[in-house]
Amino acid sequence: MATSASTTSNLSEEELMLIVKWSGKEYTVRVCGDDSVGELKRQICEVTAVLPKR
Repeated sequence: MATSASTTSNLSEEELMLIVKWSGKEYTVRVCGDDSVGELKRQICEVTAVLPKR
């Protein structure tokens, strides 16, 4: 699973937009700077349906 961060003008300074690539598809996940890794994993699971333990 590869991720990359990008910034755009409509995101706040504390918010990151990550592009997650899984099985040839790209998913966008937005997280705040103070979110935990567990929260990031939960959000990735919501959009990809891939369990965090995988």
